[in-house]
Amino acid sequence: MTRRFDPDQPAKSIDELSSELAPAFDKFSEKWKQRFTKLEHRQVVPCSLTEWAQWDPERVKRIIGRHETETHLVSTVFLGLDHAFYTDVRPQWFETMIFDYSTKGQKIDVDGFEGHTLKIGDDIYTERYSTLEEAEQGHQAAIAWLKTQHGQ
Repeated sequence: MTRRFDPDQPAKSIDELSSELAPAFDKFSEKWKQRFTKLEHRQVVPCSLTEWAQWDPERVKRIIGRHETETHLVSTVFLGLDHAFYTDVRPQWFETMIFDYSTKGQKIDVDGFEGHTLKIGDDIYTERYSTLEEAEQGHQAAIAWLKTQHGQ
């Protein structure tokens, strides 16, 4: 029997929802083994979708590097979700992006939807990495690229 949304039913707490949804999430993540990970003691550690979703609620453990100038943000983060969507390449757990603050607040169209506002700015650089060491080196390389390209 499929349960339907009932607006008159009292809202459930996140703990109640988590315990109800955990078996479905774990079954889903079983199909995607090695797709979800968390970062522990500088190592990428496989986990279930539920563990991944609950791993870093404050979103501080995932920040690898952050460098700001007046006009740009260089951000390197642990994604926890393999962004190498093909099986014949190394997993991509980390990402560095550079955002251009001059486009902050600009309205753009995203996939045909008008009115999306850039909260940080347009991304002008993206690189992904398999290891924490590569991500740390890549963060420094992105800062060097920014200085070369934009004098920042």
